[in-house]
Amino acid sequence: MPVLQIAKTKGQEQVSRRAVRTIKSQARRSNPAGQSGRAQQPARHPVRGETRRLDHSNVELANQALSDAQQRFRAGVADNLPVSRRSRMVEHANDQYISALYQHNIAKLSLAAP
Repeated sequence: MPVLQIAKTKGQEQVSRRAVRTIKSQARRSNPAGQSGRAQQPARHPVRGETRRLDHSNVELANQALSDAQQRFRAGVADNLPVSRRSRMVEHANDQYISALYQHNIAKLSLAAP
């Protein structure tokens, strides 16, 4: 595994841990008496916030841009540099989506944990 990939993974883990701590502290503040979370629904708002981040449209837009660049390359209008750039954009959009999905699942798990 490349060194940069390891550093990226560790950074994502740290960000996720901070997100879990933030969500837990928000849940504690919204439910200070230790009452059941099922009786009070405000404790679930962090998950809704994470769900908003799961918008898949960035990935779709990046894929569309890649498709357009590939069509221009096949038509001979452009070289392969835009195709390469759009390919990296697709990878970046997929990475962001996976990271948001991971954080969303962590938030759901932290709310389910006692």
